[in-house]
Amino acid sequence: AVLAKLGGFFVFLFWRAFMLPRYVAFLLASAIGAYAVHQIVTCSGDVPRTPLFGAALALLMVNMHTVADELLILGLFVKFVGYETMAYSVRHSYRVWLEPHAGPFVDAAMEKAGPLLQAAQEQVKKLTVSVAPPAKPSAETKKNL
Repeated sequence: AVLAKLGGFFVFLFWRAFMLPRYVAFLLASAIGAYAVHQIVTCSGDVPRTPLFGAALALLMVNMHTVADELLILGLFVKFVGYETMAYSVRHSYRVWLEPHAGPFVDAAMEKAGPLLQAAQEQVKKLTVSVAPPAKPSAETKKNL
């Protein structure tokens, strides 16, 4: 299920970057933003989440010339799917699909970058051990894998 969501995410990014004209994105963002403002202004009491989500989505529909919006969308997607589930799915897809083809190239690159990479891994390991205990996969994550 995670790989299907990831595929849909990449299709969305491709559609947004290459198939959605910029002026249509601005019009769509303006319409969604205006609707969100109307909903927030006309509500009484607590502000509902739906217009706020719509306003954020409107801003993300416009494809700016930076990487920041793609990174924000990626971060929201990872938060939506779940950090552990995403990490396990990426590892699994690498082992199944990429490692058989790219394994020799990755091994050659790892041999060349060996000492420097090991030093960096040790530094990261020291930082992660001092910050938090290692995370264990939940029963639901184990069941899904």
